[in-house]
Amino acid sequence: MRLLKSLLNVAGMIFGTIGVIVCVAALIMLWIVSARLQRVTESLFSKMDDSLIAARERVVQTRERVTAAALTSRDIESALRGWARQEAGQRLILQLHAIEKTERLALALEQAEYWLNISESSVGLVKELLALLSSTSTSTEVTWTDQLLEEISSLRAQCSRPSEFVSKIHECLETASEESSLEERIQQALGFAVRIAATVGSIDTRLEMLADRLSETQSRLQDLKTRTLRWVLIATIVITLLICWMGAGQIALCRLARNSVRQPSGPVVGESPA
Repeated sequence: MRLLKSLLNVAGMIFGTIGVIVCVAALIMLWIVSARLQRVTESLFSKMDDSLIAARERVVQTRERVTAAALTSRDIESALRGWARQEAGQRLILQLHAIEKTERLALALEQAEYWLNISESSVGLVKELLALLSSTSTSTEVTWTDQLLEEISSLRAQCSRPSEFVSKIHECLETASEESSLEERIQQALGFAVRIAATVGSIDTRLEMLADRLSETQSRLQDLKTRTLRWVLIATIVITLLICWMGAGQIALCRLARNSVRQPSGPVVGESPA
C-alpha cells in the first residue's frame, strides 16, 4: 500500500511538471501567434488604406477631367450658337474648331472612364481583403464596398453617355456642309451639346460625393482596425489567463505530490514505538 502511494505521488510530480512545461510552451506559442496575427492585421488594413487612397486620387483626377470636359462642352455649345451668324469662311473655321473640341472632350471622358475603372479595381481589392476579416467584420461593414462599387459602376455607365453624344455631334459637324440641312444639323448638334453639359454637371456632383464617401470609408476602416486589434488582444489575454489557471493547477499537483513524498510515515499497526 505504501509503495502504491509512493508511485502515485511520483507520477503526480512527473505529470504535474509536464503540465507546467506544456502550459509555459502554450503561453509562448500563444503570444507568438498573437504577435503574428497583429502584424497580418496591420498589413491587411494598410493595403486596404492604400487602395482607398489610390481610389480617391483617381476619383479626384476624374473630377478634374470632368470639369475640363464641362468647360469644353460649353465652348462647343457657344461655337454652335454662333455658327449660323458667320460667313461661309468663318463657318469652316468654327467647324474645325468645334470638331477639335469634340475630340478633346471625347478624350477627357475616355480618360475619366479609365480612372474610374482603376478606382473600381482598388475598391474591389478592399472588398476581397475585408472578406479575409469576415470573422470580425459585420454585414454592415461589408456592404460599404458593395455600395461604393455600385456607385462607381453607375458613374462609369454615365460617363459613356456623353461619349455617345460627342460622336453624334462629330457626325453632325462633318455633314453640316450641306446648305439644305445646315440649320437642322446645327440644332441637332446644339441639342447634344446641351445634354452633354447637363450630364457632365451631374457626373461632377456625384464624383464629389464619391470622394467624400471614400474618405468616410477610410475612417470607418481605421475604426474597424482598432476594434480588430482590440479583440485579438482581449482573446490573447483571456486565453493567457485560462492557461495560467491550468498551470496553477499543475503546480498545485506537483506541490501536493512532493509534500506527500516528504511526509514521514506513521507507525505500523501492532508495532510499539521504540
